[in-house]
Amino acid sequence: MAGPPGTDRSGNAPESYQSGGRHRRMNARGRLYLAGGIGASISYIFNVLAFTGSFDAIRWGVFVALFFVVLFGFEKLIAWTEPPDAD
Repeated sequence: MAGPPGTDRSGNAPESYQSGGRHRRMNARGRLYLAGGIGASISYIFNVLAFTGSFDAIRWGVFVALFFVVLFGFEKLIAWTEPPDAD
C-alpha cells in the first residue's frame, strides 16, 4: 500500500524534504506570501497593460514592495487583535 502523494511506501517524506535534507519545504506563510505576490503582480501587469498600453518595471517594483509591506502589516495587525493561546 502506497502512502500519500510525495511520500515513499512507508509514508515518509523523501530525505530532501526532511529537516536534515538540502532542500526544505516552504512553510505555509511563505507559500501564501509567494502566491499573493505572484497574483498581485499578474493582476497589476495585466491592468496596467490594458489601461495604459505601457509597462514600467520601476513602478511595478514599487507596487510589489508596497504590496508586501501592506500584507505584512495586516498580518501583524491580525496577530495583534487575536487573543493569545491559552496553554
